[in-house]
Amino acid sequence: MTIDPVEAVAAQFAVRNVLARIAQTADTGTIEEYLDNFTPDAEWVMPDNPSLGVAGSVRSGHAEIRAGVEERRGAGLQGPGSYSRHMVQTIAVTVESATSATSAESADRATARTYFTYFTDTLLAPKLASVGQYDDTFVRTPDGWKLSRREITSG
Repeated sequence: MTIDPVEAVAAQFAVRNVLARIAQTADTGTIEEYLDNFTPDAEWVMPDNPSLGVAGSVRSGHAEIRAGVEERRGAGLQGPGSYSRHMVQTIAVTVESATSATSAESADRATARTYFTYFTDTLLAPKLASVGQYDDTFVRTPDGWKLSRREITSG
């Protein structure tokens, strides 16, 4: 069976909102607001970014993702007062079902490929600091759609 088209569209909008909230809370939200967009066991895969002085890493779970956020905020690369902006655009979402039931299936998993640009110094003279793509996996939880895996590719 296929997923109901109305449910698929609703899931796509929900996933796009999670993508927007992640970008916005990275720049201006609290760490708790940021982490609220991730499943407790989420995985975050980031490559080296020498231009920003950020080493590549793989972080699993809220505690490790929090540590990465704290490092980037400590370096002034994101967070309130950093004058950074994570911009997401060119988003393609595919909604899936994790079940193989023969009855009507519900949308409970989605993947997205998103191109991003990242700016620093947005208060006075915005500087394009990085571009790339996010390859993400989302799952629907009792608390709504959450990011369960992000792999970042630079360039």
